[in-house]
Amino acid sequence: MLAPLLFVGLSVVLCFVPLFNLLAFEFALAFTVPAMVLGGVIGLGLDPFFDRRTLARALLRGALPQALALVPITLNMARLRNCNPLEGLFFFILLPTTTLAVSLAWGAVSRRLSTRFGGRIFGVLVLCTFARSAVDFWLGPTVDFFHPFVGYYPGSLYDEVIPISSRLVVSRLEDLAFAFGALAILRGGARLRVLTTVSVGLVYVAASQQDLHRTTDSVAESLGGQTRTANLILIHPKDLSPARLTDLETELEFRHAELTVFFGRAPAEPITVWLYQDAAQKKRLMGAAHVRIAKPWQRAVHIHAPQIGDGVLAHELAHAFSAEVSNAPHHLSLWSSLLPNMGLIEGLAVAAAWDEGLLDAHAWTRALRELDLDTPMETLLDPFGFLGVNARAAYTQCGSFVRYVHDEVGLDAMERLYREGRLEPEDPALSGWRAHVDALPQDALALAVARVRFDRPAIFGRTCAHEIAALRDRAEQAVSRGDSGGSVVEWERVLGHVPEDLDARLSLMDALRSDGQTERAVALANAIIAEPRAGTVRSARARELLADVAALRGDANAIAEARSTFDALLKESFDRAAMRRLAVKRFAVGAGAYGDHLLAALTERGPKPDDGRDELQIAVGLVPVHPVSLYLGARALIRAGDCGTAVPRLQAAADALPHPSLTLEAHRLVAMCAFDDRAYTVAATAFLALSSRVDLNLQRGERDGLEVWGRRARFFAQHHHGPGN
Repeated sequence: MLAPLLFVGLSVVLCFVPLFNLLAFEFALAFTVPAMVLGGVIGLGLDPFFDRRTLARALLRGALPQALALVPITLNMARLRNCNPLEGLFFFILLPTTTLAVSLAWGAVSRRLSTRFGGRIFGVLVLCTFARSAVDFWLGPTVDFFHPFVGYYPGSLYDEVIPISSRLVVSRLEDLAFAFGALAILRGGARLRVLTTVSVGLVYVAASQQDLHRTTDSVAESLGGQTRTANLILIHPKDLSPARLTDLETELEFRHAELTVFFGRAPAEPITVWLYQDAAQKKRLMGAAHVRIAKPWQRAVHIHAPQIGDGVLAHELAHAFSAEVSNAPHHLSLWSSLLPNMGLIEGLAVAAAWDEGLLDAHAWTRALRELDLDTPMETLLDPFGFLGVNARAAYTQCGSFVRYVHDEVGLDAMERLYREGRLEPEDPALSGWRAHVDALPQDALALAVARVRFDRPAIFGRTCAHEIAALRDRAEQAVSRGDSGGSVVEWERVLGHVPEDLDARLSLMDALRSDGQTERAVALANAIIAEPRAGTVRSARARELLADVAALRGDANAIAEARSTFDALLKESFDRAAMRRLAVKRFAVGAGAYGDHLLAALTERGPKPDDGRDELQIAVGLVPVHPVSLYLGARALIRAGDCGTAVPRLQAAADALPHPSLTLEAHRLVAMCAFDDRAYTVAATAFLALSSRVDLNLQRGERDGLEVWGRRARFFAQHHHGPGN
């Protein structure tokens, strides 16, 4: 009698808890433990010699409270939008409903084994399963787990797409097979026992083929390759080419050397770097898809699709370095000696990697404070406060603070702060950091970019977080394969759930343009510009589309309108890629047939990824020696892998291009070509010379990035074993 009240009460409470207030994965997950307890109690209460009808009635008795729990959350749909309730219902069936059946069967097994100690047997069984998952997480590579009583825990909070996968279905079938198989073996005759054992064995084999029984050895065997460097152990896909592997080894050793300088010492043990081909392989083998993972207590990091120059390598290695700072066995910064202090854990990694794009973390934090989007550091250093804030903003502010302590107060102070996991409100480092950040100059354009970058809710505050993330993922996949029509459909589905999402509206606008639906794209662009919430950056994208359309009309008034808009957008832009694109468009407007073909190449994006290249070839052929032609032609050659032909063209064009951002990119590409051709000393000289150019108006983050590339090239020149040094 009590169970229905408890289940309904929990459902009512969850209706007011962010992320749990929809019939979706988290709501279902929250009911697995109550379902486990209820199923176990019912199973333990069965007569050891029950018949099938008794078992069916017991299952129905357990299902009733769960069915009642669906009533409040379903009624809650009148108050909150639920984007995919059918998927949520399937999650509810796969998680708590299946758990109820599994627990009931194991409860009955425990009762059959001992009528006196059945409850204790069941309790020990449950504890053993949780202990096994904890041990796997602590000692192995996995961060998610399939569990007989919980069903599935996805691991990383920041992997927002949680689908109903075949692996989850097979895992739940395996849980049912083991539970009811054990019951059948205890109750049946010899023939039934043999059939049950064979059936359970087949299900186990099927589960193993889905990589549900992962261990350190099995994951390493699936990847197939292992190498050792001076400071690292790399476990990697066996089909990685020797040249690619050597590049990654050198890059990781470079990052290790840079972090050794920041931390003042190298780790006492080698760091294990698990490398995966892509996000899908990483998800299958260790549980995290798009999120890179570190386990400091193991001195291990897990990275997919690694690239030379990818800042995430330094970020994750910094987590492994932090193991030297904190205490064993966890090697983490703990809040009140209990919970991981995510503000300091992630802040230290950001401070050490120091790779936040155009601006550094100090400058972004200055913008956050100016926009009143910052969060008090005391809140960010509270585990629950950190999770309630936009992740990018939280990482940035914490990284800025930890970097300030490292640079201005000292390495010892930073290590003490990290080790103790707490900060007193009156700590002078806090007031010093605020004063340091507030004294930085502020760019109005940076403020506009910061508002778009940081002004969005944490996952707990988003509508249908998982469903929307899945739709966005499908839309972006459609774009990547050149399916503009499919992208339109997916973005329209997103906006069907969150019509107020301006970023989704902009993405739909671009998809419509690519799909040839120009009139709809123009109408949407005008609507976005008229939206008061759009702001400078989002409005600029819509205005650029309108200018593209006007420029392609070709009449004098339209050309004048487009030229004026491109001029204005160039002055308002803070993003280098946007500046380059706008500068070429501004140059092309009114430049006759040559300009028309350039504009067509830049704006008439069709359903195939290579659409526009023919127009570019025609334009370059019309005026082959113009600096813009040389620059654009060289970029096309680099994409085709022909740096040798591209570099002389870039060198001839670089300082004659019509905008500093084009000049910067031309010189950067020359340096990158030298690096890719393994002329590392030449590349180092080029990167460092470029970082000192005062005429290019480099932002602090850009200058830092070029200096890092210069140091990287020098390191490769000394340590890389390839040709060309």
